[in-house]
Amino acid sequence: MIEAEAVKDILSAAWTAANTGDNTPIIDLVTNRVNVDIRNYDYVLTYNVGGGTAARVGAKAFSYSNRVSIDLRSSVWSRFKLNILEIMRIIEGKYLSPGGVYAKLVPLGKGVDLSDKTRLIYRRVIDVMVDEDLKELTSI
Repeated sequence: MIEAEAVKDILSAAWTAANTGDNTPIIDLVTNRVNVDIRNYDYVLTYNVGGGTAARVGAKAFSYSNRVSIDLRSSVWSRFKLNILEIMRIIEGKYLSPGGVYAKLVPLGKGVDLSDKTRLIYRRVIDVMVDEDLKELTSI
């Protein structure tokens, strides 16, 4: 759950309301939201998808990767499109300028559209790979 919370914090800190028509969605973990009412608010919910994989980076350093899903929900098509663009801007910016404990976010495709346009429910799930460089020292 640490990675999902890190992605939530990254999205919250980097969100620019001016890019989305001065509308900031509720950004939270999916476990904190039992019921979501998308008629009144837009939501960006994050959750872990799979366990981490470890890869050897150098002689004594390891890099850990974990998958996190970003679940965007809205009832207004124009805001939905702007929110997708803002999420992709933040993800791509984090990939191009890594820093902090979580080095980068790598988008895994454009996402899966789960919208039900007949009921005016717009939903997209975007998966990202969260790379964490721990630089752990190990004995060889």
